[in-house]
Amino acid sequence: MGKLKGIIGCLIILIVLTSLAVKYSCEEAYLKRFDSLKNPQIISKPNQYVLIINYRGFHGNVLKASEIKKLYKIASRVKDPMQDQVLKSRWQDPKDADKAFVGSYALTIKPNLKIIEEGTRSELWEYGDVAEILHIGPYSKINESVEKLKKFISDNEYRIKGEYEEEYIKGPGKFFKGNENKYRTIIRFKVSR
Repeated sequence: MGKLKGIIGCLIILIVLTSLAVKYSCEEAYLKRFDSLKNPQIISKPNQYVLIINYRGFHGNVLKASEIKKLYKIASRVKDPMQDQVLKSRWQDPKDADKAFVGSYALTIKPNLKIIEEGTRSELWEYGDVAEILHIGPYSKINESVEKLKKFISDNEYRIKGEYEEEYIKGPGKFFKGNENKYRTIIRFKVSR
């Protein structure tokens, strides 16, 4: 009987280790999709319907986890199966750390839905030409990537129009903070000539 328990224990450990290896492999493949954004670029991005929750605060403060959870809960019922369910945000002023700013957190949903529920609402986020860069590292150093992107925009004779946007590709997990140096955030500005 003791030998059987040992075999079962080894099998459970093997299954857990295999699951972790598969998860890690899939995550690495997912993250590689964004490698081209390590250098800034300008692309044409289609408009997206999103479910948003508004936020007012100071840079570095984050929306309560319960509010983000609510956003995911409602969006999961109306998500667009053709889009990744990645949290993103738009901010009116990304550079003034000492002033309160207004922003929105969002998740992509199916087109043309009218939703107003539990402090969330649907809206169309318009894009067109956008300048993007992938920030790798802690959120506290994101302004370095923002400035690099702004310089790229100016050097290519574009100008910023509209709000600043972040798309959180990899960040803190549900249970642990994780390694901040491995966080990945797309920084985006709508641009025009």
